[in-house]
Amino acid sequence: MTVKKDEIEVLRQAVLADVHETEAQLLEEARVKAAGILHIVQSETTANHEATLQKAQREVADLKQRILAGAELDAQSLKLKGREQLLEQVFAEAHEQLRAILIWPDYRDIVINLVREAAGHLKSERELVIRADEVTRKQLDDAVVAALSASLGIDMQQGAVLESGTGVVVETPTGHRRFDNRFETRLARLRDVLRADVYRILQESGNGTL
Repeated sequence: MTVKKDEIEVLRQAVLADVHETEAQLLEEARVKAAGILHIVQSETTANHEATLQKAQREVADLKQRILAGAELDAQSLKLKGREQLLEQVFAEAHEQLRAILIWPDYRDIVINLVREAAGHLKSERELVIRADEVTRKQLDDAVVAALSASLGIDMQQGAVLESGTGVVVETPTGHRRFDNRFETRLARLRDVLRADVYRILQESGNGTL
């Protein structure tokens, strides 16, 4: 059976009308449900207004407390950071001035004490090698090394020149045990011990105030 064009149009219009009617019904149902929900919400809001207000006030107070606590921690962190930077600067300057020790008039005595101290940390060893930087090595001539050997009861010999640092490194011939007594290493070892004293001196001089 052949369907005519005008009959198709009638069917299309009927389908569209049905769709529109369905949409209208859905919209009306949605409007009614929304109105009901809104009414419930308004009722609950009115009934719980005081409780909601108190809860909001508590949340604001807690938030304010957290902000203040955070600000205090940030301030403390900034203060500590400034203190660390100041201490870093002091130790960096001290490190730069280490080589000035090389021209002290009693530098030979200092070097001898460095070797004695290092040997004391390597007690029980019967042979030790002394390594020093080029300038320090000149303070450890054969006579000085011989005198150290005799006084310590250890066979001590000159070793290779240190490639970096100022002072001495004393080690066993195999290098298995060693004690680093360069000034840079000594400063690093004393760093934690000296921190409090250095910062106290800076505060007393007015340089430690942030």
